[in-house]
Parts: sequence; structure tokens; C-alpha cells
Amino acid sequence: MRKINYEKMGIITSIIGATSMAIYGIFMGVYTSSYAILLDGSFNLISAILTIASIIIVSKISKGYTEKHPLGYYMYEVFMILLKGVFILGLIIVSVVSNIEILLLGGRELNLTAMLIYGIPALVINIVTCLICYYAYKKHKTGLLEIEYRAWVINSLITSIVVVSIVVVIFLEGTPFEILKKYIDQILIIILSIFTISMPIHLIKSSFKELMLRQSSDYNKKPFDEFLKSENASDDNDFLAEHLSTFKIGRMRLITIGIKPKNDTMNMKNYKKLKNKIQDKAEEIYINVEVDLLII
Repeated sequence: MRKINYEKMGIITSIIGATSMAIYGIFMGVYTSSYAILLDGSFNLISAILTIASIIIVSKISKGYTEKHPLGYYMYEVFMILLKGVFILGLIIVSVVSNIEILLLGGRELNLTAMLIYGIPALVINIVTCLICYYAYKKHKTGLLEIEYRAWVINSLITSIVVVSIVVVIFLEGTPFEILKKYIDQILIIILSIFTISMPIHLIKSSFKELMLRQSSDYNKKPFDEFLKSENASDDNDFLAEHLSTFKIGRMRLITIGIKPKNDTMNMKNYKKLKNKIQDKAEEIYINVEVDLLII
């Protein structure tokens, strides 16, 4: 039975969903004069372009190490996450500024019929795509799949504003608050943007730290400390392991351990034996991991 590649499944689903929604959203946004719909279409257009680049990166990562890329293509993965996070953050900032301007100019009348025609099928497509990407992420947790499903969460929320705007405007008809219906679209977008802005900021910060090779803090150090302590207590080893650090680069973990010879000479056989034992220990915890021993 052929093994399912959940990462490619999620990314291809995202490309199909984003491309179709980009065309549909931009057309309907211009037709209905709704900034929410136009934002939805623009968001999907950016997502489609970047996601196509993501699937290229996935194929490169599967090649492993090459002469020109001795550490593999994991940096490209992190850079793509950073880039998409920046685009999402920029889109949110632009949407807030633009909608504040519309509010100050007196709001905008909405084409309810056209928004309804757009909103319901668009929301269904967004939610289905989001769920598929999330399912793929749970099956194969990679940074690229995480940014995809998180992007679709935001996209589904933006699209839901279209439907919520219609409901609110219908309820405002014939009431003393009817004048507010011109502002509903902008108010909801601004509120949503404020609540979701932390998501791209988190992605930008974490991916930037990885690109700068900042030591990772989200790993369980205890198993390694206990293992190295037992190795140092062994009389078979002619060196001591004194310093451990780990770096996360996309889906790859790099673990470096400083070792200090007990004497002026060191047995290379013991060196290789320790490296293999630590590598096996690391692979019990992480899927993609590389261990290096540094003589200090």
C-alpha cells in the first residue's frame, strides 16, 4: 500500500483552494464594493503564489544534503515561513489602515445580495480547505503545513465576516441603528485584524530566530543530560561531555555536544561509538536530527 504524503496533500489542497478563492474573491470584491471580500481575494492570491514556492521547497528538502547545500534545504523552509508571515502581517496592517480611512469618509453601502452569493460558498471552501490542511499537519507536523493551516484559519475568519456583516445589516434594517450598516464591514475587519495580528508576529519571530541560529528552547533537555551523565561516569570513555546546545532549522534539529578529552590522547573508536549512541538517542525524540561532537 502506497504511503500517503500528507505534506504534499496539504500544500496542494492549499494551492487549489487559494487559487480558486483568489479569482473569485477579487472579482466579487470589486463587484460588491466590499473591502472584506477584496481583502479575502488578495490574501488568497498571495497565499497561492507563496504556497507554490512551498511545494518546490518540499521537493528540494526530500533530496537531503547536497554539495552546494551541506545542511540541506531546511533554511529555505524557514525563510518561506518568515516571508509568508511578513505578507500576512502586512496585509493585516494595510486592511486596518484602509478601513479606518473608509470609516472616516462615512462608511460604504454594501451589496447584500452579491455578498450573500459570495459569502456562503466561500466560507464552505475556506473551512474545508482549513480542515484538510489541519488534518495533514496533525499527521505530519512541519513548519510549512503549520503556516498553511494557520493562514487558512485567518482566511476563514475574514470570509466569515462577510456572512456576519449580512446578518447584522439585516437586523439593523428599520431600526434606529440603521445608519450603522455602512460601517459594519469596516468595524468587523478592524476587530478581526486586532485579534489575529499576534499569529503572523509569532511566526515571524520564531522563524527569524531559527535563521539566526539562536539556540532552541522548545526541546526536552533532560533525556540528553541523563544520558551524558551516565556516559561521563563510564570508565570506557576517555573524554567528558560538558556542553550541549540545540538549534532548530525548519524540521531539522542540530544538536552539538562539546567533549573534553581526559588525557592528551583520545580513542577515535570511542569517539565514533559515543556519536552513534547520542544520534540513536536523539532519533528516539526527533524525526530529523543531526548530532555533532566538538572537541573543546
